[in-house]
Amino acid sequence: MTSSSVAVYLGPDHGRWLPRTWQDVVDAAADGLLDETAWVDLKRELPAAGGRTHHNTEIAKDLAAMAVDGGMLVIGVADDHSRAGKVTGVGLAGLADRITSIAGGKVRPPVSVRCVEIPDPDRPGLGCLLVLIPPSPLAPHMVDSVYWGRTDKGNERLTDDKVRRIMAARAAQAGDIVAELHAFAGRDPFPADRRHNGHLYLIARPAAGTQEALVPFLTRPGMRQELQKLLGRIAVDVRGHHLPQADTERRRADGLVLSPHPGRSDFHESGLNDLTLHEDGTLTLTNGSLVELRTPHGGSGDSQHKLVWTPAMLGAIHAVLLLAGRLGDEQIGYQGPWQIGLRIEGLDGAAPIEATQGMDLYLRDVYDRDVYEKTTTAVTAELVTGAHAVVERLVAPLLRGLLVGNQYLPYTEQTLQNVSRR
Repeated sequence: MTSSSVAVYLGPDHGRWLPRTWQDVVDAAADGLLDETAWVDLKRELPAAGGRTHHNTEIAKDLAAMAVDGGMLVIGVADDHSRAGKVTGVGLAGLADRITSIAGGKVRPPVSVRCVEIPDPDRPGLGCLLVLIPPSPLAPHMVDSVYWGRTDKGNERLTDDKVRRIMAARAAQAGDIVAELHAFAGRDPFPADRRHNGHLYLIARPAAGTQEALVPFLTRPGMRQELQKLLGRIAVDVRGHHLPQADTERRRADGLVLSPHPGRSDFHESGLNDLTLHEDGTLTLTNGSLVELRTPHGGSGDSQHKLVWTPAMLGAIHAVLLLAGRLGDEQIGYQGPWQIGLRIEGLDGAAPIEATQGMDLYLRDVYDRDVYEKTTTAVTAELVTGAHAVVERLVAPLLRGLLVGNQYLPYTEQTLQNVSRR
């Protein structure tokens, strides 16, 4: 549950809505923004749960249906023949917990929801609850063995044919991110035969975004200062592991690029650290310094070894995912799923930097595969509040293969801080 404001997508006719106060809800209802559509469902109140399980079952159907394309359940606004009526408010105590419990207990597979309380300043304890249901990467969802979807007219049972189409579209999206990751790696400014280091590629792409989702932010006056502040906050969250800064930005055909080098063709691959903010909301990172040939401390000049800078790698991945979530949440108004792909090339024969810090593993235990690749999905809410879990899904097999899994797994919000204290 949260009481902070959040950007809400109300469908193609209304776009993004940023409710902060009770009056914002009253105005939106009066202006028709909250009329019922495929993306918005209104409820004056929820029936008391009591001993009637069918009350919770009906809510579960709403959540499952909305999860196909995403949407919002508004509790505390009257439904006047599918139009937003009076904003009545509802008792907020325990309501968000009830919704979350239904989403996790009666929907199969469970649905991810985010509850936002909008209190009535004149009536303590009362307000509206906005239940945000992002498009689910696991859709369609079942309630009592029935798949549910949503149309402008309300919830509908999904036919077998519709279920197959939704599942096929989901599988196609998973294949798309792998192909995009390979194409992205193929555009590396350093061809494979010119490399000494390993190179990392990371993509975080809104699975259901629009082509110009990030354009209003990228073209806004003062964007550089806003972005710099956001990057500063993220650097604190990931214990000082920085992304390229906003004062190094420049435009390219595919978006805004943050990069430490000035765009010349003669820079060394260790200076490759390009973060691109694409107009459709996708973030991409190319890095050529996280897997480097180095002389270990105390070694001779001819005893170079390929080393993985493990904390810096984790910090960079974590920071990009945090940035994606916060841009999606605060600037795009996108609460849906993200397709995320990680690829690291040039790992064969690499050892973690930890192997040079008293463990002496690099002489006998090195990574025995040249390419590591992993994909996953996450919704915006998880990137905002649980990016560490997404990082773990992306890198856990690699960490175990480097023999440092026991130092970094489980990967939590405090992992990098704990490592820096050793």
